Amino acid sequence: MSKKAISFVGWTFAVSYLYAALFYFGLQVRSGTGYLAMAVGYMWIPGIVAIVHWRRDKISFRDWKLLVKPNRWFFVAWLVFLLLQFVSIPVTMLWPGTSFSFYMTDFFAQYESLLPPEELETMRQQVTSNPWLPLLMMVVQSLV
Repeated sequence: MSKKAISFVGWTFAVSYLYAALFYFGLQVRSGTGYLAMAVGYMWIPGIVAIVHWRRDKISFRDWKLLVKPNRWFFVAWLVFLLLQFVSIPVTMLWPGTSFSFYMTDFFAQYESLLPPEELETMRQQVTSNPWLPLLMMVVQSLV
């Protein structure tokens, strides 16, 4: 492995562990919205470390090149995740005690202790007024 790759992996691990330790031990964020915000930021760490390494090595963004030329299989690979999303629903329902709800009943049950009742009821009304919203969210999530 090259020195650059070792440096990238080392810095990524170091920054990731420091970031997680800051939230877990320093700020004592272990659940809820703060934890979600921490997790989203955590996912950006490898990309940020890569950009810092590229800038340190004076590699401009114009010098980036794909190793392969885009072709139709890129599009097919992108759509595979959408197919897997829909196939996972009936496969998951094969397990005992599992059900699928367009109205996200178990999802709201998880948030009953975290959100005020008025806010939770507003969320429920939004989902019941448009039962296709969870399905649309699944499609967007799988494509992104």
